[in-house]
Amino acid sequence: MNITQKLDNYIGFQFNDWKIVERDLTKTRPAKYYCQCKCGKISSIHLSNLKAEYSKRCANCQALARSQKMQEMIGKKFNCLQIINIDKINGIAKAKARCDCGNEIYKILSYIKNGTYKSCGKCGITNINKKKYMILGEKYGMLTVVKILSKEKCLAKCDCGNLIEIFKYQLKTTMPCCGCYRKNQHIANAKKLIGTEFGYLKVVKSLIFMESNLVGVFKKKGF
Repeated sequence: MNITQKLDNYIGFQFNDWKIVERDLTKTRPAKYYCQCKCGKISSIHLSNLKAEYSKRCANCQALARSQKMQEMIGKKFNCLQIINIDKINGIAKAKARCDCGNEIYKILSYIKNGTYKSCGKCGITNINKKKYMILGEKYGMLTVVKILSKEKCLAKCDCGNLIEIFKYQLKTTMPCCGCYRKNQHIANAKKLIGTEFGYLKVVKSLIFMESNLVGVFKKKGF
């Protein structure tokens, strides 16, 4: 088999979105072929570029593929930064990303992907200690962390709806809450005392809840 026959064997081959239609005889070395993209556009491309995947599709389809790929990046997370939007300015992809602490930054997308930017740079979260501070959205007892305020404190929302500032170490307590759990427990305990007798006195009604003190109405026996 001579070289011409060997080169003709590539006709009909598919390389990514390119399909070889015929040889381009205007230039024999290096070998070039007329290829048709899936969109229908025909271009003359070096065989070596097809094999090495330097050319996968026409320019229009390549731009569309890059745009789709960028949109697929939205929602992905790199270190402490989650991509929430991507814009292309002067041919450079820039991303708006949200840090685990809640702060947002606007940086070049490739810098976020390669780890140049691991966090917003304001909260002190790094790739090394990020696990220690990645508590945003986590629930502890009755509290859900909604915002990181600093390395030590965060803003949490209680199941009752109250928002409180709390130290992170306090989230590890038995039943972290805004205080409503303890209050409800005292009220429940106060109700249980109704009907209880203490010597000549009998609790008939709970009046006031004041911190840990209970005030009630007592009835003296025999009256």
